[in-house]
Amino acid sequence: MAGIRWKRLKTAADVRTRLLEALPLGSDSSAIRSFAAAQHVECSEAVGGVIRCSAPARGRWPLISAKWLIEFHLEGDRLAGIAVREGLTGA
Repeated sequence: MAGIRWKRLKTAADVRTRLLEALPLGSDSSAIRSFAAAQHVECSEAVGGVIRCSAPARGRWPLISAKWLIEFHLEGDRLAGIAVREGLTGA
């Protein structure tokens, strides 16, 4: 799979669509981890059935960086949903 150009994605909906193309609902957590490693996405361990990840986003202001904040919601060990929002990381 080619690398996703995270900073070119303009909206959280664009990110979610791209993620669902790569990780259809029902994918297991090992597929999520493999995808994240291949795409250079930072992720936490699953806590409460959610794997939280972040990827770079295009910032709107010169001194403030942005990230896509991604939550992979699991039911058991399977992907049940994806939530995405934009967050700021500071200078």
